[in-house]
Amino acid sequence: MKTLPLLVLAATLGAGVISAAPAFAATSTAALSCNTGGSTQELNSAKQQLSDELRLSTKLSSTIDDWNGCLKVQYTNASGHTTVALYDPDTLKLVNTLS
Repeated sequence: MKTLPLLVLAATLGAGVISAAPAFAATSTAALSCNTGGSTQELNSAKQQLSDELRLSTKLSSTIDDWNGCLKVQYTNASGHTTVALYDPDTLKLVNTLS
């Protein structure tokens, strides 16, 4: 008798997870990987150019890291909100936002 209520609970929780997945997928603007054939010097130049464009020197806790071929930019704005965004290192175009 206890099995049926547990199955109903599991189905309900599973349905909630499945219904939440499309909302996350809808926020994606493109694939979460960037294909680049650039050298380390070109990648460092792209990081510097992106930092200048985004004016990261004026933002708190700003970093640019390599993530799955993309440039992952993370910073905290004046109100304390952390922003994470992925950029293509070749074009410096926004690929996705994670915040």
